[in-house]
Amino acid sequence: MMRAVTLVDEAPAAHAALSPLRLAILRLLDVPASATELADRLDLTRQKVNYHLGVLEGHGLVEVVVERQRRGFVERVFQRCGSVVLAPDLVEPARRTPRDEMSTNAMVAAASDVIRTVGSLAADAALEEQRLATATMVTDVIFPTPADLAEFLNGVADLAAHFDAGPEGEGHRMRVTLLSHSLPQTDQTDGTARG
Repeated sequence: MMRAVTLVDEAPAAHAALSPLRLAILRLLDVPASATELADRLDLTRQKVNYHLGVLEGHGLVEVVVERQRRGFVERVFQRCGSVVLAPDLVEPARRTPRDEMSTNAMVAAASDVIRTVGSLAADAALEEQRLATATMVTDVIFPTPADLAEFLNGVADLAAHFDAGPEGEGHRMRVTLLSHSLPQTDQTDGTARG
């Protein structure tokens, strides 16, 4: 089972993934391909592509999906290991203090937590050939006043408390992260929510 996400949270793997040529290889490997096929598409030698595939494979960013006999040698067909995601806190850990839940830093820290946790869980689920239970909702909402936003957030907190009222350890425990941010002026909608 292919991983849905490969989390890159170490500098050497990030360095390996971010060179322009390796990025091009990763983009092409959403469809399995051999070094020969990639070399033709990139107008490079097979040996050069093989070298870069070896680096990417060494960091767990690509994997061999097929080995086949070709004119006296074994040709390996590679595939990207899911969506490659850089951990947001790779350069600097996101900082959050107890009193800044309305700050940009808090949002970045929460998003970092989600990416790091889901990336790790997705890798474990792939190893065990299980589906990872997730849910995502993205919608645009217009709040006429700051008080309306506060009322919405309080309502979400009440709803979460209602569903979390069961005895500890029963049911499927999930983390719900609510992030909200202003939209750029060019993305402002006509007020219609989309989900």
